[in-house]
Amino acid sequence: PDCVSCNVAMKACAKADNWDRVVEILAGMPARQIGPDTISFNTALSALEKSRQWEQALSTFLEMDAEELEPDVISYSALVSACEKGRQWQLALAALAQMRCRRVTPDLICYSAVVSACEKGEQWERALRLLEDMRLERCECDE
Repeated sequence: PDCVSCNVAMKACAKADNWDRVVEILAGMPARQIGPDTISFNTALSALEKSRQWEQALSTFLEMDAEELEPDVISYSALVSACEKGRQWQLALAALAQMRCRRVTPDLICYSAVVSACEKGEQWERALRLLEDMRLERCECDE
């Protein structure tokens, strides 16, 4: 197997809502001398987000960083959405801040998840500031 075949297997497991198998495949790649890529991590992050596994998503994101892979907007959006579902508004805001520091431009999905996390955490003033940030960055809101 190679990275592409592992990514395909992970995607199939993710579609079947089998997030623990996705994580198992990702974790087993180095032992098979297969270097995971950004797609590998994004697949795992998305599966974890959909399964509401925010702690595992955070751990996977940190592992991606340890592998010296650059997270992209998909990586951050999955992490932020996982934090939102786990009611972790502080972590969602921290991820957004890190995203900006790394010059990854947040998209509407990312902003919406952070705003929702703030709303769930009763941080309405922060949510309003984020909406203003979106306007200033010309990120289109749903009508």
